[in-house]
Amino acid sequence: TDAHFAEYEWALAQYFGYGVAPCWRGPRLYDSDSTRALVAKWVGFYKEHRAILTSDVVHLRPPDGRSVDGVLHVNAGLPATQGLAMLFNPTPHTISTVIKMPLYFT
Repeated sequence: TDAHFAEYEWALAQYFGYGVAPCWRGPRLYDSDSTRALVAKWVGFYKEHRAILTSDVVHLRPPDGRSVDGVLHVNAGLPATQGLAMLFNPTPHTISTVIKMPLYFT
């Protein structure tokens, strides 16, 4: 996975950022100290934000593979973080756009 470090981080960010708590098994979840630290980073992110990541999800727009994709995790009943947005650019290009966040539910 060191050869595809950026892609691995992108995948982990998507899984954990979308609130998916995957269970991976196998002999090579990480193959170096850098990929081990990467897995620890995103597992730590999920643990820190678990309450909001497992709450309701508002899809910001239908994904089309050509522009920014994202979700807004919402829960007005939480004491600290009532909203957490995760945005992803599925293209190899830089995208500059305005995205409306429906904060009503936060």
